[in-house]
Amino acid sequence: MSLAIARALRYPTVSGRGLPVAFAASALLDIAAGIYPPFKATQIHPVDIIEL
Repeated sequence: MSLAIARALRYPTVSGRGLPVAFAASALLDIAAGIYPPFKATQIHPVDIIEL
């Protein structure tokens, strides 16, 4: 239904190749966002934070 509305309103649609690329980019960013902050947090000693 949404594809029919997009075509009727002449909105650009995602191509068949663009959808997997967008999904892969989103998945990689989600993984990086889930791994990087905890990794950086493990590099800090709790005593150093308390002293500030």
